[in-house]
Amino acid sequence: MCRRILLSLVLAAGSAPAGTFALLPALPGGASPKALQMDAAGNIYLAGSLTPRNPKSSADSSDAFVAKLSPDGLSVVYFAILGGSGADSAVALALGADGSATVAGLTSSSDFPVAPGALQSTLGPSFIARLDPSGVVKYATYLDTQAAGIALDTGGDVFVLGSGSPGATGGEKCHQHVRRQRQRHQPRTQSRRRQ
Repeated sequence: MCRRILLSLVLAAGSAPAGTFALLPALPGGASPKALQMDAAGNIYLAGSLTPRNPKSSADSSDAFVAKLSPDGLSVVYFAILGGSGADSAVALALGADGSATVAGLTSSSDFPVAPGALQSTLGPSFIARLDPSGVVKYATYLDTQAAGIALDTGGDVFVLGSGSPGATGGEKCHQHVRRQRQRHQPRTQSRRRQ
């Protein structure tokens, strides 16, 4: 059974009535979006949870997903599934200027597919994952912070809103790690100061 998503677009005062609706294409059955973003080109991004078709274990009640839809909302550009053998759900989504999508979510999967060199490679209640413009996961890590929101600055640094105990992975530690990861993958440039 496919599920259609109804997106409400509230328009500014003018000749068009407020509350105009657009019907988005069918997503797989069991898909439950929790976050919505649009990029500068008008592409629509959704993130949330999905009931797995082939559960990996009895605890595998959901996987996280990120979907990119065309600007007219009529076709799915990509549909990426993230998860392990436990319950996984995306709760927040932020878009990078480079076309990437960064998602924060909750997990109980001890085998969530974290990246080599991840900030935290042992189970935490949350995860962060970055997908490239084609929907391929480029980075993923656990976090001790209970993620509730996510934002990126203009440099692509990740900021996570959430709660956690003192000393939990997150905040400045996460910010510094993401900055180091980004610098590792960017060419170094030298600047000269004018005297």
